[in-house]
Amino acid sequence: LNFLQQQGLIKSFQSLQNKRKKLWLVVGMTPSLEVTGGMLVRGKDEIDVLCEKCYQYIKNEETVSRKEVGVYLRTHTDFATTITEEEVQSILNCLVFDSKIEELGKSEIGGVSLDSSGKILPNFTYKAARQINIEVPMLHTPCIHCPLFNECKPNGLINSRDCPHIKEW
Repeated sequence: LNFLQQQGLIKSFQSLQNKRKKLWLVVGMTPSLEVTGGMLVRGKDEIDVLCEKCYQYIKNEETVSRKEVGVYLRTHTDFATTITEEEVQSILNCLVFDSKIEELGKSEIGGVSLDSSGKILPNFTYKAARQINIEVPMLHTPCIHCPLFNECKPNGLINSRDCPHIKEW
């Protein structure tokens, strides 16, 4: 096996189910997600980096398709050879769910792709979502965190006029 690996005919990797088991595969073939774990094997930090790079790319462009994002991630990250179309779609889905990007509709560029199970992945177009920052001043008042908030009354023993926390604020 070592001879075949040195010749570049096979490659080895660790099994997801059994960490002590070493698996061998012919070079050029892709192992199934059950064996490798797909994006789940990547750490949260790596996934966050991919999501941020993807978001920055989409933010800098007007609109982009999933295929364009895939090409960008493969050429501008350390995961050039290992990132699949399914993983690109998962990253885009995360960004959509986080309201960072919007899915506009199907793109005419590039048609469709197939995932590892043969299911069709349509090529959607995405754009950066408008970020709305709503500042709620009431959240910064000391009253919100005060343990006596419920007993505070305008003419009561505990009131906002005599409160030392409001005077400090």
